[in-house]
Amino acid sequence: MTFVVAGIFKEFVTVIISHIVFGDEFGPANIAGLVIVVTGVALYNVHKYQTVIKYVRAALCAVKESVRR
Repeated sequence: MTFVVAGIFKEFVTVIISHIVFGDEFGPANIAGLVIVVTGVALYNVHKYQTVIKYVRAALCAVKESVRR
């Protein structure tokens, strides 16, 4: 899943660079699409970060409990 999100982000960067370099125009649909892409990538990264933190905390609690015994 991470590679899919990275690919989507790469496409976003490509669109932005083409706008800067070649002067491609953005219409309302293009801007809405870019906002959706950026929001989706951001939400995915927040979710992934929270999931990793949850598992790290659980692992640390397990280690702490095993040390107490």
